[in-house]
Amino acid sequence: MKALLEGMYLMNTIEGLGEIITGSYAHETYNEAVERFHDAHREVNYAVQQLEGLIPAYRVRHGL
Repeated sequence: MKALLEGMYLMNTIEGLGEIITGSYAHETYNEAVERFHDAHREVNYAVQQLEGLIPAYRVRHGL
């Protein structure tokens, strides 16, 4: 269940990153957009690290 929630969090973060890239925030200044991009990038990296941490435990638990 935790892996599912982490995966959903990762997908939401990636969607937010896509909105920034496609210009949904065109009303923001360039610096604000860059700051939001870096924030989203950090969140994606964190979520990926969390998922990577779950993979070994999943493999051990299921004998893979």
